[in-house]
Amino acid sequence: MSTRIALYARVSSDHQAHEGTIDSQIASLRTYCTEHQYIVEEDLIFCDKGVSGTTLARRGLDALRDKAVAGDLDRVVVLCPDRLARKHTHQLLLVEEFHRLGVEIEFTNHVIAQTPEDQLLFHVQGVIAEFEREKILERSRRGKLHRARSGKVSALAQAPYGYVYLRAMNRDETRYEIHPQEAEVVRRIFHWLTEEQRRIEAMARRLTREQIPTRRQHGGWNASVLWNLLRNPAYMGQAAYQKTQVVPRTRVIKSARERGYYPKHVHSSCRPRPVDEWIYIPVPAIVSPNLFQRAQTQLAENKKFAAAIGARSGICSVDCSTVNGVAMRSTASPPDISRTLPCSHAIIAVRDRMGIGLPAGGSVRDGPCAWSSSMRSSGGISPSCSNTPRSC
Repeated sequence: MSTRIALYARVSSDHQAHEGTIDSQIASLRTYCTEHQYIVEEDLIFCDKGVSGTTLARRGLDALRDKAVAGDLDRVVVLCPDRLARKHTHQLLLVEEFHRLGVEIEFTNHVIAQTPEDQLLFHVQGVIAEFEREKILERSRRGKLHRARSGKVSALAQAPYGYVYLRAMNRDETRYEIHPQEAEVVRRIFHWLTEEQRRIEAMARRLTREQIPTRRQHGGWNASVLWNLLRNPAYMGQAAYQKTQVVPRTRVIKSARERGYYPKHVHSSCRPRPVDEWIYIPVPAIVSPNLFQRAQTQLAENKKFAAAIGARSGICSVDCSTVNGVAMRSTASPPDISRTLPCSHAIIAVRDRMGIGLPAGGSVRDGPCAWSSSMRSSGGISPSCSNTPRSC
């Protein structure tokens, strides 16, 4: 029976994957196998593109290990130990696992023998690979921090929607350039929020309905994208470095679990840093600082309104099952609470259907009369609730 040979290759970043680095690894492994007269089947080539070597949760590596457990492999060929894993303990674990399953592991840069000298060399290489990775990360971090403090755009990895990131041979000349079409969309979004008080969800639906392309040119707009866009200080000419920090992911959302989620890095989640830790880098402005600040004020007002509605939306004692054709749910609560509140269901239902957000200074305690005047000024229809403000 012929020997069943598997190849494994890995690169750490998406940039390396796009540059074809992993293809060069596969080509090198194929050449090695040809020289040693190994026959490799196409379905036994396993790759992990843009995945950190510090984690064992890798799609390609898991598939390789499953093949070994099933007894479908005799030998695994890898370029060098740090392609298998960056942590020395992970290297030892994987090598021991393959040996226990009767699968030989072969590195093209040297053969792992059982002599004390060869074992020592393998351990030393693993420790050096782990040390090298930490040094690279530290140097990269310090270099980016220095460039950010010097006001260099090259400290930033990419440009947000509305800009084009122009790399230069001289790193100090890397810059943002305004994308005319996308910049116009950004200005419309800020106008909708500050002048028309539209809700973010309504803006996302309108952009999708008008088929305004996103940065990736596919799919629709969603509220989280617009929320981040409206809070990004780059649009007023001050791009921020060090806004977030990477941390271990504590929870995997349901949709990610259903599609077989594999984190690309050990620290695969981001958390915002305090604003006083941000480092600002000057870039071309798309909106004025005054308009940007007005947008932040409106977002804060909307957030307060959403929190108030979230706390009170379940305490309407009357049946608001339909409001201008919008189906609503009916709930109950003690009369002494409900009699002092307006029908917030009606307010949200009608305004959401019209795509109108909370006016600056608006409150959930504004009765239907107050909201009727707000609706009329916006060209809309007032909530038609058959109950009086006192009972609804």
